[in-house]
Amino acid sequence: MPYVVEATRLAAAAHPDVPVIVSLTGPVSTAASIVDPITFYKELRKNSAQAEKGLDYVVELLAAYAERAVQAGASVIAIGDPSATGEILGPKMFEAYALKYNNKFAERVHQLGVPFILHICGDMPVHHDDGQRQYVRAGVGRRREGLSSIRRRSAPGRDGQARYAFGCV
Repeated sequence: MPYVVEATRLAAAAHPDVPVIVSLTGPVSTAASIVDPITFYKELRKNSAQAEKGLDYVVELLAAYAERAVQAGASVIAIGDPSATGEILGPKMFEAYALKYNNKFAERVHQLGVPFILHICGDMPVHHDDGQRQYVRAGVGRRREGLSSIRRRSAPGRDGQARYAFGCV
């Protein structure tokens, strides 16, 4: 972590007009990396209270990392959570774990006052009791404003040509 935070500080200081995006691994994937993934997925089903304690710990760890990155000059916090897909977890576990913990982390990032980007490949379904299926953009919660909220800033590259960075607000 110290190397990424220092690199963030250096990048932000050297290029103050260019957004610095710090990318982290999401809560479900991080948790599945701390313990054996098969064991972790079994615990989600068989010992949900213990799995949730682990996921709460991971969210706090990631939030502390994000806070240090923002203090160092990060403009955006992004996460990828490849182990949190509907295909891997299934719809019920997606809603119970991936949606819940990515949203918890997103709220923590929003409290830092920076945009949040979540990348999860695959199906992100949430099923409701009435049988309707709804797709949810996990993690963006109330702050989602659609594509019109994406800002583009131009900054010159090494060759003097304009380069673009995108940030989601």
